[in-house]
Amino acid sequence: MLIKLLSHSEKKLLLKLCKLLAISDNDLLWDGKTIDEVTSNTNFNSLSIKQDKQKEELILDLIRSSALKDVSCSTRASTLDDENFIRSFSHEIEIRLGNILKELPIHKVNMTANRISAVSGLLGDLLEGFSSKKPETPKIMLYELILVALKDGSISEIEMSFLKEFQQRCGIEGFIFDDILERAQSLNAEMAKTLAIIYE
Repeated sequence: MLIKLLSHSEKKLLLKLCKLLAISDNDLLWDGKTIDEVTSNTNFNSLSIKQDKQKEELILDLIRSSALKDVSCSTRASTLDDENFIRSFSHEIEIRLGNILKELPIHKVNMTANRISAVSGLLGDLLEGFSSKKPETPKIMLYELILVALKDGSISEIEMSFLKEFQQRCGIEGFIFDDILERAQSLNAEMAKTLAIIYE
């Protein structure tokens, strides 16, 4: 995976972005119930986001490939910092997105426009202050993000909005975005064909 080519801080940022993208269009749960299952007895303060098993497995693969602990283990403290990050970053992103969505009326939280707005706000917060002297860095990030979006077979409207905003914020030209998207789609299709042959 191309995440290995990033710096330590860039790897951490990419993992947070991947998590946000992975849950951007997932169902919301109140006290473990979907919006169609909630009742007047439901604890509406207990908001969580349903996980996509395939995307979570891909993010775990990215974490393993990132070798975060290997690049900053000069002290025990730095190693523990990385281990704590790996355990906590996923929960952090869920809580932050959940807190934004809690501000919406319950009948509006699943509207595409509102989800895009919520995800966009958090994406902006995560990218605040981000810059790279290497022009390839945001392209590597975009490629990995597209692969996460494609993991369930297609890119939703919310996910595409996320990817396009990332492109704009990082100054990636449109034709480069299209080329990277095409390459990621080709790889994803080939992987699907290979797995189909293996399991037939």
